[in-house]
Amino acid sequence: MYIVHALIDGLKVLSFDKQVIRRVSKEKSLEDIFLSTLFVNYMVVLVCFLVIVAMGGQLYLEDRLLNMPVLMGLLLMYPFAFNIVVYAIYSLFGLMAELVNTKNHVRPLLSTGFHSAIAYAPILYGIAVITTASITLGLILFTVFAIYFLVIMFYIISTIYKYSFAQSMMVLLIPLLIAGIALTILSVFVPQISQNIIAFVFA
Repeated sequence: MYIVHALIDGLKVLSFDKQVIRRVSKEKSLEDIFLSTLFVNYMVVLVCFLVIVAMGGQLYLEDRLLNMPVLMGLLLMYPFAFNIVVYAIYSLFGLMAELVNTKNHVRPLLSTGFHSAIAYAPILYGIAVITTASITLGLILFTVFAIYFLVIMFYIISTIYKYSFAQSMMVLLIPLLIAGIALTILSVFVPQISQNIIAFVFA
C-alpha cells in the first residue's frame, strides 16, 4: 500500500504539485521510499526478463544482437545501481543547496528525489523499450526526459528551499558543470571508453 501511495506522490511531484513536494520533503523515513523504489525497479526487471524469455531469449537493438549474459547481469544490478545513482545525484544538488545557505540540508531533497525516482523508473523502462526498436527515437526521448528532469529539479529546489531564480539556477548548474568537467577528464584519459562499452554490450 505504501508503494502505491509513494508512486502516486511521485507522479504528483513530477506534475509540479507544490503541496506534495513540500509534504514529501518532510518525510522522516528515507528507508521506506528507498526500498519502495528498489522494489518497483525489481518489478521492472522481472517484466523485462519475462518479455525476453517470451521472445526466445534473444533481444536486438535495431538489427544488432545484444550480449544476453551481459544484459541479464546488468538487469540484476540495475535496481540497486539506480538507487545509488539517485542518491548520488540528489545528494550533489542538496550539498550545493547547503553551500548556498548553510541553514538548509540535503535530506529534504533526497526524500523528494526518491519519490520522483519511483515514478521515473517506468518512464525510463518505456524509453529503453522504444530504444530497442529505434536508437534515434530513443535518444530523442531521452534528451526530452533529461530536459524535463532539469526543469522539475529546478522547481523542486526552488520550492523546498524557497530560493530565488538566481540561487536555484546556481544550485542546478554548478553540479552539471562539475559532471561535465569529470566526463571531459575521463574522455581524455580513456578515449576509447564508449567504444569499449558498445563492444561489451553487443554479442
